Amino acid sequence: MLSTKAPFLARALPSPLAAVFLTLLLAVLALSGCNTMSGFGEDVSAAGRGIDQSSEATQEKMTGKEHTEPPRTTTNPGGGY
Repeated sequence: MLSTKAPFLARALPSPLAAVFLTLLLAVLALSGCNTMSGFGEDVSAAGRGIDQSSEATQEKMTGKEHTEPPRTTTNPGGGY
């Protein structure tokens, strides 16, 4: 039993059910965060491709030469995981 010198500890300790619920909630948030980060990575990659294409178009206008490069493929053609 807890000593009478620290009664606040009795209220601060969660019940086993609350601990399980908190663990499950954190797991769900972590898993959804992985999906969110994957989407963020795809957005950044798309922005990079747009910047690359616009810089190539500007270079073509300035030099009069067409930039030839093999077409790019996505790293994750199936979408999610």
